[in-house]
Amino acid sequence: VLVLVALGTMAYPAKDLRIALPSNATAAPGSAVRVTYDLVAEHFGQGYNGPLIVAATIVGSDDPLGVMDGMADELRKLPGVASVPLATPNEDADTGIIQVIPDGAPDSEATKQLVRDIRALEPHFQQEYGVATAVTGFTAVGIDISDRLGAALVPFGILVVGLSLVLLTMVFRSVAVPVKATVGFLLSVGAAFGATTMVFEYGWFGSLFNVDQTAPVISFLPILLMGILFGLAMDYEVFLVSRMREEYVHQVARAGAPS
Repeated sequence: VLVLVALGTMAYPAKDLRIALPSNATAAPGSAVRVTYDLVAEHFGQGYNGPLIVAATIVGSDDPLGVMDGMADELRKLPGVASVPLATPNEDADTGIIQVIPDGAPDSEATKQLVRDIRALEPHFQQEYGVATAVTGFTAVGIDISDRLGAALVPFGILVVGLSLVLLTMVFRSVAVPVKATVGFLLSVGAAFGATTMVFEYGWFGSLFNVDQTAPVISFLPILLMGILFGLAMDYEVFLVSRMREEYVHQVARAGAPS
């Protein structure tokens, strides 16, 4: 009971776990990229470190400049937009580029929400201006990668847990042992995610682990962590239960042997 309570308590902070691709904000203090990032954020705003690019297919438009200006004006009204410094067609007038500067940092929830809001306007732009749009740029691509990896975490966990249940049931010819192993594995994963959140997002014990500032963890860490913990948990489960079975067989053999 004490172990269950302890692991459950450690797992609770995992609800605040955020994932993202690393930006220069997490670089070593004093390094060139970190100094540049901090100076840009200080003098121009966090969003200048991660601008968004809205691309529009305007090849069929007879007023490309008007389309660009109209879309830029609508984007300026969105919450979370600091500015729209650029809205122009290319030389061939077949593609329009709009640069959007968010209010928040590249890895902030506000910037992620802004990307969703801009993409939600795609049907409106199609109907109003007759152009197809897409949101791209390093920041948007990083958000998309993080979202895809985050969405894959649960199916990956279900696949791993399901296969482990089947394999352990076949090996030990038991239901209770695989279920106990699975519950222990899930509690271990939750506690590991919770500890990761406490260090990297809450900043607890940051100096002990050489963590200079809080930030989202790298996008593929949860899947790697789950895979490593699965290998460790199931290996030791097999070792321990096999040894218990071996000792049980020896006890039975000794008890049945003639005196």
